[in-house]
Amino acid sequence: RAGESPPGPNAFPDEFFKPLLFTTMRHFLENVTGLEIYPLISFVIFIVFFVWVTLRVATRSRREVAEMSQIPLLESNHESKA
Repeated sequence: RAGESPPGPNAFPDEFFKPLLFTTMRHFLENVTGLEIYPLISFVIFIVFFVWVTLRVATRSRREVAEMSQIPLLESNHESKA
């Protein structure tokens, strides 16, 4: 067609770039009921783990932290003497 600009990167329909398997799976997941619980479960697991790690780090004593900070140095000294 005369006078029209060439098609840009978004000129093709969305379905042009998606393989048939993806569109079929997307259609299946949109029509299945009860799947909305899985993202919520994942989010809860993440929050619980994050809070657990934060509390574990926050409740460490200075002595424990000092002992753990020396572990790499002790192991490297042990290896160099062998």
